[in-house]
Amino acid sequence: MSKGKTRSDVAMLGESAPYTSIVGAMRQCYGAREDYWEESKMAGYLLVLDHEIKDEALFAEFLKSVGDNMESFGGKYLVKGGRHMVMDGQWAPVRIALVEFESADGARRWLDSQEYAALGEMRRWAAEATVIVLEGVEG
Repeated sequence: MSKGKTRSDVAMLGESAPYTSIVGAMRQCYGAREDYWEESKMAGYLLVLDHEIKDEALFAEFLKSVGDNMESFGGKYLVKGGRHMVMDGQWAPVRIALVEFESADGARRWLDSQEYAALGEMRRWAAEATVIVLEGVEG
């Protein structure tokens, strides 16, 4: 994590700050503006890199529920698990998912939604992961 923040800093901020999700706490922690994606009309993507599956049974339960939940916010899997090969560098996630949304703001809204909150907590218990929202390109 950048700017000298640790996962425990984010967790502590999430517990003490008036935010309803870890996403809100991270925005505060890292300075992301609430309207950062608001003006974009380009597709948005959610990249999930699972570094370690800590609880296989809980992760399987998460996977059974997350698809329908995500689709209700307009998300569509482009990549879901499957084989991958690192061609350069030391990057080594055990599982990758790439989800397309109408906009990056749509992906952010889903992650910050009440509908996803319990699933997000389940994912955090089941797997150590990095979750990234990306903005697409025009054309």
